[in-house]
Amino acid sequence: MFEIKQATEADYEAIKEFLLEVPAIDTVEVDIIKNASVLYLQDKIYGLISYEIFFNYALIRYFVFKRNTDEMVVKELFE
Repeated sequence: MFEIKQATEADYEAIKEFLLEVPAIDTVEVDIIKNASVLYLQDKIYGLISYEIFFNYALIRYFVFKRNTDEMVVKELFE
């Protein structure tokens, strides 16, 4: 069963590895992943959404999930 958790420092390395699997991502900023909600399935990362503060706004920087992830789970991650 999928589980969504707020990222902790213990998750940062696994999050970096997950994001670097995406060909378009070359670097990962730790300050950005501090604000991440992470989607897990049996302790494996299947997706995440993260943002950075931009003046009075939140700017989504990463919204990445594995292609075979159920649409309803992705919506829950976004919410």
